[in-house]
Amino acid sequence: ATTFKPSSDTKQTYQVKPGTPYDLRLPYRTPQLVWHIDSEQVKFVHVGEDGLLEQILFAENSLRGPVSVRVIDEDPELGAVLVGRWDFKLGD
Repeated sequence: ATTFKPSSDTKQTYQVKPGTPYDLRLPYRTPQLVWHIDSEQVKFVHVGEDGLLEQILFAENSLRGPVSVRVIDEDPELGAVLVGRWDFKLGD
């Protein structure tokens, strides 16, 4: 699978296709990670994880176009901390 670093670091928007697995490289991992997607019209599945890699797959019936995925660390002491944001352009 293609591996993507966070767009919040690289300033890149990644071209992706539904039904294809992609690896997101997390800067760090905690038990309190929460995943957010900025469109209710786009669905994704967590395929698996390996160390700092999180494999995801966008559903075939997702709306095409720009979408962002954010990972938030719900730290009990610091509150919500942005771990990373990935910007995608979902196409066919």
